[in-house]
Amino acid sequence: MKKKKSCIVDGCLNNNTCLNLTFFTLPKDIERRREWLTLINRQDLLQKENLNHISYVLCSAHFEDSSIIIVKRLNENAVPTLLLPKKFEEKVPIVAEEIIKEGKVYEEVTPRFF
Repeated sequence: MKKKKSCIVDGCLNNNTCLNLTFFTLPKDIERRREWLTLINRQDLLQKENLNHISYVLCSAHFEDSSIIIVKRLNENAVPTLLLPKKFEEKVPIVAEEIIKEGKVYEEVTPRFF
């Protein structure tokens, strides 16, 4: 299970359990990070020594749509189903069928053909 992360903007209650929101870590670049923290009025984090920028996130509610680049990612139970080689179209792996039926997600799936 993912670790729960909450938006660091003062007064924002959004966290990574909220649907349709994306969360962005603070910039690695110190000047850009300083600008973000100033804009969201987080002086406490500006003064923090050895700030681990990846430990803090802002939700997409604080950014204009034009600032966000959409990147396609697979959902957790995605399996390839299109433009497969002929030998795979004829024989559907039992393991893949089990994943689809049961909604299970496995780190590594080894197709078995019978």
